[in-house]
Amino acid sequence: MRGPAQLWLLAAGLLAGAGAGCIVDPPRGLSCGDGWVDTEFEACDPADPLRRFAGACRERGFVIDARCDPQTCEILDSDADCTVCGDGLASGTEACDGDDVRDELCPGSNLDRVGCTDACTLDYEACPQLCGDGVINGDEECDPLGGCFEDDDCSEGRVCYQGDCIRAGDGVTPLLACSNYEPTAELISDKAYASGTVAGCTSECIFDRTQCSFCGDGELDGSYFDFVGEDRVSRPAEVCDGTQADPIKLASYCRERCFGPDVPVDPGLPLACSFNCEDSCLDFEDDPGGFTPGELDPIDLGCCLPAGAPCPIGPEPDEEPHPIYGELPCCSWVNPAKDGECSLSSLPPIQRLCPQ
Repeated sequence: MRGPAQLWLLAAGLLAGAGAGCIVDPPRGLSCGDGWVDTEFEACDPADPLRRFAGACRERGFVIDARCDPQTCEILDSDADCTVCGDGLASGTEACDGDDVRDELCPGSNLDRVGCTDACTLDYEACPQLCGDGVINGDEECDPLGGCFEDDDCSEGRVCYQGDCIRAGDGVTPLLACSNYEPTAELISDKAYASGTVAGCTSECIFDRTQCSFCGDGELDGSYFDFVGEDRVSRPAEVCDGTQADPIKLASYCRERCFGPDVPVDPGLPLACSFNCEDSCLDFEDDPGGFTPGELDPIDLGCCLPAGAPCPIGPEPDEEPHPIYGELPCCSWVNPAKDGECSLSSLPPIQRLCPQ
């Protein structure tokens, strides 16, 4: 490539040659970068000292200079070449640029104009929040009229999922896990959902939380009220969650497992045993493999007496064991292992009870 200094030497050579009686023709053909535009072969030259190609974009209404392709000597003045996000002019395929939003108004408004992102896409976050306008903005999770066919139909930070624009995690993956949304539950509003997937969009522009649950957090939750749109729905109390279980329902579950169906056990007496909780946290899992209640040693089933149950060891060494519970240990003696000592009740009648 020849620079301006080389062009000056070339011109000087031509004059010198002319003075000596010789005529030197300029270079012919495609020779990008030599500063000479051979109009038969080149539309421009990137080293043209007059930059006669620079106004090609501005002549088409753009605000930047055109460039010259250093390989083909063609003027780069297409919409894509002349468009630059951040110049304040919405041009080419840009939806907006800076304050130039192509007079786009917020949905349902005759006055409020949409904003523009740094990526030159329309930003509806600044629009007045109006549930049902087909646009997700403000603290809306979804919009029942925000229909879409592809992600490009949704505003920035949203993706198209089953016909609705919803919030996206990494720009691609829909955030559908209940844990990604604030619970609307009464009485347990300070807890986070532990499981479930949000469903369709309600008329309140929040997701239906019918499938959301606190099951799986290892805490035993009581009954509560949740909201599904405008409907107030009652949720039942958990029977078990992880290692926690309702003591009354656990005792009922364990009696038949530990002693079989024909042993007359006082339903008011506490009892515990090993258990697995159903995925819903609303019941205990049945034993696989056709387990028959009463056929296994209660100790093998983890049967034990919880805190507050009558202590299985009498006050005297020769005292007979409990007629039903026999010599079942207190649960606190088993896990973790402790000395087999009982505690005395704090209120009369004084009884020997299984400790914590």
